[in-house]
Parts: sequence; structure tokens; C-alpha cells
Amino acid sequence: MIYYYYVFVLLSAAFSGYGIIQFWPASEQNNDFLLFNDISTAVLFLPSFWVIGFSLFAQLLMYYLTSKKNIYLAILLLYILNFTALFFIAGYNIHTFLGSIVLVTTSAVGLVHLGIAVLLYPLFRSKLHFAPFV
Repeated sequence: MIYYYYVFVLLSAAFSGYGIIQFWPASEQNNDFLLFNDISTAVLFLPSFWVIGFSLFAQLLMYYLTSKKNIYLAILLLYILNFTALFFIAGYNIHTFLGSIVLVTTSAVGLVHLGIAVLLYPLFRSKLHFAPFV
């Protein structure tokens, strides 16, 4: 089961890295809402950023932190940090409400990725006292 975790993390990191590099929003355009100029940027860049910026870093924090309370607090702070960073990278600081909806919707990819990683890696399950299949 641990090998599935490593393959899952390596493949998702590779595809997400490609998505971030290839579809980074073009900031030289004079438009307040950059991501809707190119729908592939919204569909590929934001979920890729959530996977790398949130899920993979949350897994690192879960590996090194020992207290369940500290893990949840660190994951919450990391979510807020990524939300804020994407808010300004994507140019949503003008259109606050619609930008928040788009970011919360695309954050589901990072949350699902983190959930799958927790299911695949036994150490994370034991730290969070999470045993869905027992």
C-alpha cells in the first residue's frame, strides 16, 4: 500500500508542476480578471496549485508534526495561506466574491488529493486516528 502512495504523490507532483509552469496566469495583460481569458488556466492552474501548494505541503506537515491538534491547525493555516496567495496571483483582489467562489471550488481538488494520500499512507491514518476501513 505504501508503494501506491509514493507513485500517487510522484505522479501528482509531476502533473501539477507541469500545470503550474505551463498555465501560469499571464500578468502582462491589462485585465482585472485574468483567469477567465483562458479557461485552461482556470481548469489546470488552480487545481495544480492546490495540489502542490496545499496537499503536498500538508503531507509534509503531517509527517513531521506529532500532535493531532497541531496537525489540524497547521493544515488550516496552510489552506488560508494558499487561498490568500492564489487570490492575488490570479488577480481576484478586485472581484472578491466571485474569486472566492472559484478558489473554494478548485480547492476541492487539493482536499480530495490530501484525503486520498491519508488513505494510502498508514502513518497519516494513525496520527489522525482515522480508520475508515477497519
